[in-house]
Amino acid sequence: MNKDIRRLRRQLLKHGKKILYSPQFTASFFQRHHFRTSVGEHSLQVAAISLWICDLLEKKGISLDRDVIVKAALMHDLGMIGRNERYRNNFQTGKDHPAESVKEAKKIYPELDPVTEQVILGHMWPLSLHAPKSLEGVVICIADKLGSITDLMPFAQRWDHRWARYFKRRSGPYIR
Repeated sequence: MNKDIRRLRRQLLKHGKKILYSPQFTASFFQRHHFRTSVGEHSLQVAAISLWICDLLEKKGISLDRDVIVKAALMHDLGMIGRNERYRNNFQTGKDHPAESVKEAKKIYPELDPVTEQVILGHMWPLSLHAPKSLEGVVICIADKLGSITDLMPFAQRWDHRWARYFKRRSGPYIR
């Protein structure tokens, strides 16, 4: 297994094990995000991109809270599960799902810290009116946009699905 994948898996399990093992995250693999990916695959991609950005910033002397980063990345789109029943259209989904994601996150972490909550709420800025209020929020917002772009690019899919399948098989009893 690739050294980078092992390192990524260790960080995701260290900071996000409770999420990866949750029924909410399991359900995310059965909800389409864009044309080619599920919410679960997209969330793993956002976590990977966010951790990569953290590494780059740390080389410049800027440290971030990786616990907040991983938790927010894995839970930022949980409010999209059941989108066809919950929302009228894609615009409403994009605008309203951050608040629903916070509600779903509180099912996993009833005492969700305010920073992680704010990061989840701000990840859809500028579409939603909640702008990121922390550096972690800015990183998740950028990583979400980059992840969404790569979700739509056919040549990026091979890499994305290869490591997402790895997590689906090995990260928890619910993930198949």
